[in-house]
Amino acid sequence: NGGMPVLAHPKNLNMDPQEFEPYLKSLISFGLEGIESRYFSHTEREAAYYSELARKYSLAETGGSDYHGQYRNAPLGEYFTPDEETMLALKIR
Repeated sequence: NGGMPVLAHPKNLNMDPQEFEPYLKSLISFGLEGIESRYFSHTEREAAYYSELARKYSLAETGGSDYHGQYRNAPLGEYFTPDEETMLALKIR
């Protein structure tokens, strides 16, 4: 009730685009509603690719620093999804 299934860290799946898109489509068929397009280890090109897929399949885009303490490479609050985009994604649902 109120939750949204999102694929986090898609880059960590280590799939090339020919593998990833069919995999993503299968997750969508099971109810996936979002993808983490903004993540500290994504290059600009990767972030654009995940954003493109989000638009193509009407998925909400999420993102964050994935902060788990100072031992991580991403400072708290450095990577995020703008509030307007998040609210729009939730309204659509």
